[in-house]
Amino acid sequence: MVRRAVHVGLVFSLVYYLMPVDLPVLGLRRWVLLIGFIAVILGFEVYRLRKNMVFLGLRPHEKNQIASFAYAATGLVMVMWLFPHEIAAVSVIGLALIDPLLGELRRLRIPTVVKVLLPMGGYWLIALSVLHFAGGREIWEELTMGAAAMLVAIPSEWFKIEYVDDDFLMLLTPAIVMAWLSLIL
Repeated sequence: MVRRAVHVGLVFSLVYYLMPVDLPVLGLRRWVLLIGFIAVILGFEVYRLRKNMVFLGLRPHEKNQIASFAYAATGLVMVMWLFPHEIAAVSVIGLALIDPLLGELRRLRIPTVVKVLLPMGGYWLIALSVLHFAGGREIWEELTMGAAAMLVAIPSEWFKIEYVDDDFLMLLTPAIVMAWLSLIL
């Protein structure tokens, strides 16, 4: 449940886009916060690995390898820094809400088709909503980008790649695909 709560809490990272580009009190540009955030997370991860630390929410197999929170933080910073805000928002909200849903559905004894179609539909609705309210695209572009994002995001959770966490892939793969499509559509 701790991991699920942390995932859902990622939605609040989008407050970043509500901040002014120039932070008046700090005298810094907004992007410096992203660099500071990832520096703290990765610094802690190096410390954790050196000290062999384990804490609530860490999976047993992550004890001696880079933990999923470090991958997720890296993916989060990358999508928020490198991609347009609406594309980053789709990836972040998709990970925050659909990844925990996938985890819960895996535990249930329900037909596989439901375990596949429910998260896919949820991701597509998230993508359509964000892209629509962000504005600037035709509906067919929103439908196409949303479908493509869904088709790469959900399988990135299913297939396990050693030493690359699914949270990282679930953030980056849809962002890359949507950015590519936004260039060619």
